Amino acid sequence: MKNAEKIEALREWLGNNHSSCRCMICIELLDPIRDIIDPPRVKWRQEVDDWVAEVPYPLGSTLRELADLEYGAEPTTVRLARIVAICEQEVGDGWRANPDRVPVGHWGISWLLVTLSHEPPAWRVLGDRAAAWLRSLTDGGAA
Repeated sequence: MKNAEKIEALREWLGNNHSSCRCMICIELLDPIRDIIDPPRVKWRQEVDDWVAEVPYPLGSTLRELADLEYGAEPTTVRLARIVAICEQEVGDGWRANPDRVPVGHWGISWLLVTLSHEPPAWRVLGDRAAAWLRSLTDGGAA
């Protein structure tokens, strides 16, 4: 039996026998197995995916989001998710931000803003940086 077949059989068994069970066996043994087979979506990615970025003026929209970050108009996570979504729209071709490309720890508005000072703006770098900051706020850092 191949690994894919084993995983599918386990997925089927879990779904049929323990889909809504909350017994101690499921909580302590089967839930971690379920998370390996079908990992839950990370919160930062969910927030970005919930925001559909179809903005006609990406640079202006991003600068507005950064300004609102400074003044706390909405939660920081909402603003960062919008910035990541705008960056993914601008890069295109199905590109998705990857927070693992960013060194941990030095978050801040100026750290994001400097990426926009290039011509053309460094949308990939900005997206990765905003995603790293967002992940640190929602998921507690690197996975």
